[in-house]
Amino acid sequence: MGWLPPSPDGIAMCQNSGVETYCKRAGTPEPVIVRYFLLSTLLSPERMLEVARTHWTIENQLHWVLDVALLEDAARARKDNAPQNLAIIRKLALNTLRQHPAKGSIKTKIKRAGWNDDFLASLLGHVR
Repeated sequence: MGWLPPSPDGIAMCQNSGVETYCKRAGTPEPVIVRYFLLSTLLSPERMLEVARTHWTIENQLHWVLDVALLEDAARARKDNAPQNLAIIRKLALNTLRQHPAKGSIKTKIKRAGWNDDFLASLLGHVR
């Protein structure tokens, strides 16, 4: 969309960009969605799309999994350091589950570890 001019003290502001998303489901087109980004550097359109996709990769591979598999949004810890401590434990558990070579989803591995002590021990054996 453009580059903002430097401020009076000579500091360059930032680039603002918009990414349009077109979606068509079941043969009917949906309205165009435009997402705006503020960037500290000037990017080519190709690089801007890569940056936008990378953002959604992080959202889909980390935040969504933490919410769906580990029910992070349903957590009721609100006092003192409990939210931060539990977030670290959830991420540690997620990394341990991902490193384990067994096939299956994160939810399947969690259930299997709850049902099978040998599998739980093998999971804990992969903690580094």
